[in-house]
Amino acid sequence: MNDIEYIHEFALDFSEKMLACGANLERTVGSVNHICDIYGCQEVNFFAINCFLTLSMKDAEGNHVAGQRCNLEGVEIDLEKLGRLHRLSKKIYEEKPEPRLLNGMLEEALDTKGYSPQLILLAFLIIQASIGMLFDSGAGDICTDLLNAAQIFLGGASLLST
Repeated sequence: MNDIEYIHEFALDFSEKMLACGANLERTVGSVNHICDIYGCQEVNFFAINCFLTLSMKDAEGNHVAGQRCNLEGVEIDLEKLGRLHRLSKKIYEEKPEPRLLNGMLEEALDTKGYSPQLILLAFLIIQASIGMLFDSGAGDICTDLLNAAQIFLGGASLLST
């Protein structure tokens, strides 16, 4: 593989992971374009929607590479991974590592310990109760909101209304 292929593969992997962790499209497109800029890629054409990515580019020698990705697994908001990906992009901006090292750096950034579903549900419920208190809801309304929130978190539709 030559450098442009490493950069291309990394840019697609990186953008796919960003979107899967919950990044918005503007941030993802901006990061990929900036990374391509840093490595001197030319004629960069990057298109992204939440489930589809396509990227084509050339290097200074005229080598052309193009490819696409389709992500049908959806988005799972993971702010820890998203933060690590952001720090990785900043590191690339500052240090411009060898293109061969990029995918290893991406794997390292994604190697995080996840939180248990119970802990996530607890945090979700605390946030929901806090919002209820912020808007001066009564105890009954807050309890109803918590039951609805738990049901939504667990994958069911809301059955209770206030």
